[in-house]
Amino acid sequence: MQEGSRLPPLPGVVAMDALCSALLLFLTEAGLTAAPAPPCPALSVVAPATLAVRACAGPCPGLLAWYEAGARRIYLVAGFDADDPLQASVLLHELVHYLQDLRGGFSDGSCRAGLLREVEAFRWQERWLARAGAWQPVGMALMNYGCATPAAG
Repeated sequence: MQEGSRLPPLPGVVAMDALCSALLLFLTEAGLTAAPAPPCPALSVVAPATLAVRACAGPCPGLLAWYEAGARRIYLVAGFDADDPLQASVLLHELVHYLQDLRGGFSDGSCRAGLLREVEAFRWQERWLARAGAWQPVGMALMNYGCATPAAG
């Protein structure tokens, strides 16, 4: 290889970047953020165990992606299938968190604010899935979310 030459990008990386751009364009055209669409955040593909440690500080079966607020990075589990509409919608969900972060939406670290961020992300995820002809009730996952209530004194 000649000095200064670069290896061609991996096909999966190109597909993921194109998907990211297309999803951000959808969110922009649908009104979640002002035009022009922002650039894609950093995307990292990691092993399931690495994703679990970063996102959950322990096992979290079935986790496909996680957005790291402040770092503006989305972690995707190894084997993430950008051609599967349900999995692509998971990237869209994390992109909603990215857009929330860009507009300062992670400044409130309360549980209530976190739940509201999730509600918004699941709503956009379901909207995109419906438009893609692959609607799933992904927002039902919110039934597993909750905030601890202080013990009565």
